[in-house]
Amino acid sequence: MLFFIKKKTMRTCTVLVFGCLFLLSGISMYAQHNNIITDRPDQTEASSTIPPGYFQVEAGTLFMHEQQSTSLETRTAALPNALFRIGIVRHFELRAVVQPQLIRTYLNDELLSRDFGMADLQAGFKVQFCEAKGRAPEIGFLSHLVIPTGTESYNNFAYGLINKLAFTHFLSSKHSLAYNIGYDYFGTGNGDLFYSLAWSISLGERTKLYAEPYGQLLNLQDWVVNADAGFTYLLMHNVQLDYSFGVGINNLMNYQSFGISFRLPR
Repeated sequence: MLFFIKKKTMRTCTVLVFGCLFLLSGISMYAQHNNIITDRPDQTEASSTIPPGYFQVEAGTLFMHEQQSTSLETRTAALPNALFRIGIVRHFELRAVVQPQLIRTYLNDELLSRDFGMADLQAGFKVQFCEAKGRAPEIGFLSHLVIPTGTESYNNFAYGLINKLAFTHFLSSKHSLAYNIGYDYFGTGNGDLFYSLAWSISLGERTKLYAEPYGQLLNLQDWVVNADAGFTYLLMHNVQLDYSFGVGINNLMNYQSFGISFRLPR
């Protein structure tokens, strides 16, 4: 299933992603109360937390292709990345992220290097401090401490912070709009601003589609603009499958991701 999208195809995928934003707006959505709610596969974190006494795992593989120049490219595989969430009290959860990954670098299509290792551990929390009322959105906040525990090639050798404000507007019984605003700092430079805007729509009671633009202001200087789209499928009320793909808008990047999430009762 793994493939890499070349330059011409990337432009086509970009058009398709933004086309989804308009196409999906006319599709009916039905509420999925009491079902698992996840932070994947989109880049926008949910504003809600998991119920107290529950444990949730959100895992997936990701295959990314980045073109640094006409001759140099990298191919990254997360094998897999995993988010662990545990509900402590109402509207508060603890979280941890682990990610083993393989990065291969190619020069003129010849393998230049191959490096497998663990990224730095992330540990943190999410709190939901405002429920949706009328036109007012549901609001949450999450913060992760990045701990320099990764293998040498992936270790930042400094502590970092990832922070996001998460908003969700339940526009009607058919549509929802979620967005994040965040600031990340990894020990050097000015840090990065993060933004995302996800429009999700459900088809029946099991399938949900989404599309979103997202990106960063790296070092508070350089804009990176991307977009992605995908779907989730509710296999059982506490088990969800997902697929997503993304492309760079002002950069040569594309990725695919496949995942599974499950929630365990107390």
